[in-house]
Amino acid sequence: MTSPVRRFPSSYRTFLCSLAVVACFPGFGGVQPARAQALAPEVGVSVGGAYPFRVEDRGFGTHPNIGGSVGLRWRRLGFEVEANRTLGLSPEPAHCAFRVPCVGTAREGLLSATLASVNVLYFFPAAPSRLAPQFYVIGGAGALWSREVTSAATTGPTQVTLSELVYDDTGLAINGGAGVRLRLTDAIVIRPEFRLYNSTAMSASNLSITRFSITAAYQF
Repeated sequence: MTSPVRRFPSSYRTFLCSLAVVACFPGFGGVQPARAQALAPEVGVSVGGAYPFRVEDRGFGTHPNIGGSVGLRWRRLGFEVEANRTLGLSPEPAHCAFRVPCVGTAREGLLSATLASVNVLYFFPAAPSRLAPQFYVIGGAGALWSREVTSAATTGPTQVTLSELVYDDTGLAINGGAGVRLRLTDAIVIRPEFRLYNSTAMSASNLSITRFSITAAYQF
């Protein structure tokens, strides 16, 4: 006697076909590549503090700093264009160091400092958890635009006349630093970061700037 052929119900056959499709095309099954593996555009704004100084001369105090950036992240690499400006710079009154009386007033110090640079970031491996911190190093090159005021003294027979000289300078700024990336959501990250900008190359002012900032970025 011939045994009857057992057939799967149509719902079982549909389920098995779905599994085969998922196995062959995992993207249709909801298993998408991690966002960090694809090109991921980012825009960010930063706030922090900056300390402009000249190694051979003097410092100009710590002041607020604001900035913005746009970039791309691909796997462990990041590419970024950023600009920032130091606020609240205030020159100091020039002192009269002569034995004869001084007339006139003058100031000495930094009036403005604006940076723009193109940077490359390297992200070290991190734990798979979304909240795990990811450390990175950053370096790049760009320009530092600064305006400075200095005093000039004209010596006369009975007195010295003080006056101001204001000049602008543009220098090649090389920067390097490190930070940590913290993911708050799938799209929002924050990046506490420390960097040193050195513009002694191709600059008359020989300025350097240390900057600590926190960047809030949105990743598309």
